[in-house]
Amino acid sequence: MTRATVTTTLNYHIPNGCTEINLGTAEMMRLEPDTHQVEIEDIRGQESEFNLDTHGFALYSHVSKYIPPEDESTIRNEIYAETAEMLKEITGATRVHVFSHLLRRADSKDMAKWAASTTSKRVADAVPPARVVHIDQSESGAHTILRQNLGEEADRLQKTRWALINVWRPLEPIRRDPLALCDARTADDKDLVCLVARLPAEPTGDNKYNDLTKGRVFDMYRVLYSEHHRWYYASNMVPEEVLLLKIFDSKDDVAKRTPHSAFEDPSLDPTAGTRKSMEIRCLVFWEDTEA
Repeated sequence: MTRATVTTTLNYHIPNGCTEINLGTAEMMRLEPDTHQVEIEDIRGQESEFNLDTHGFALYSHVSKYIPPEDESTIRNEIYAETAEMLKEITGATRVHVFSHLLRRADSKDMAKWAASTTSKRVADAVPPARVVHIDQSESGAHTILRQNLGEEADRLQKTRWALINVWRPLEPIRRDPLALCDARTADDKDLVCLVARLPAEPTGDNKYNDLTKGRVFDMYRVLYSEHHRWYYASNMVPEEVLLLKIFDSKDDVAKRTPHSAFEDPSLDPTAGTRKSMEIRCLVFWEDTEA
């Protein structure tokens, strides 16, 4: 079966570009990308062919009782617990610790205009889709996240298999800025650029970057362009679906990390409503499996 394909562009990291980034700031939104034309294949009709440990991502049906969330309390008390149980069921993990979430409900073009008109260090009051190819944490950054959030337990938990997995869910049907995912097998280590990521000290409006982890600094990856990258997405996603994407895995013979980015689909109406999505960030443990 031939997959439908979108021809579009993705924004990569400029070779020899920045090595530090202040998340959520105008400065971050002003960074010049290295833009390349790519083909992104639609996995619709073949969803079962893609799995977390081979490709680094997978699409699942999952109906939540709490979407759209009423407030932060609903997210932290209900959606966190619901997501942890879902991940344990899907992956066979013995423990899941949800350590943060991020809501993306701002328009990319509006935020770009804002960034161009203000001071570089100013923190945005909303979060747009991330239109740059990245991985939320590097390998060292994953270890930092583990230590920041689980403290004294970290040493014990690192003795068995563990991972960072993001759960990405639309809050409304996707009409703009879908999420593209790179087959982890096609992204070489040499394509990854480690950046120091710094979080703002305080929340600003809908921008909760300050709450992504209990620390303030970790390492992340931006990604250099390669013609070998193979890109995929799921068209027309709805709130009853989730994408699982691998950020880090301690196991060596599986997909360890998945570059990803929002992108502009030329077949969609660019004036359609702003994309609204939620990503839940999880530490996942298989305490019965060797690291």
